[in-house]
Amino acid sequence: MRVLIIYHSEHHQNTEKIARTMATKIEAEFKEAKDVTTEDINNNDIIGFGSGVYNGRLHKNLSEIIDKIPYQDNKKSFIFSTTGSLSYSRLAHDRFIPLLIKKGFRIIGEFFCLGFDTALTREGINKDRPNEQDLEDAERFIESILIK
Repeated sequence: MRVLIIYHSEHHQNTEKIARTMATKIEAEFKEAKDVTTEDINNNDIIGFGSGVYNGRLHKNLSEIIDKIPYQDNKKSFIFSTTGSLSYSRLAHDRFIPLLIKKGFRIIGEFFCLGFDTALTREGINKDRPNEQDLEDAERFIESILIK
């Protein structure tokens, strides 16, 4: 089973840490969204899409990938995100899922955790996130994806 984990990590590399952890755990490929091609999507069995949350949405680079690729005919996918507030992750996932479904993806899981966020204050919130527990949770999540 070939897995590709696509991510965008803008400010503090929170999402990159999660993507790297997941990819390392299952020996999957992971790529920054800006480097992903249609061929990358076509050559994998499961595709993960992840980013930080920006105004209640996943990063536009992920939506742009979805817009460019052909219909996927029930290809498995999952979504992951890091955020300053978990309610924003839920909102971002709920907005992204219809894009995936419209392109023929079947969503087999979702993961989100807190991340260091300086959007509202210079000092930031969640300074030590994602932490070791978050990374362990990400490992458990990605292992569960392989049996779905």
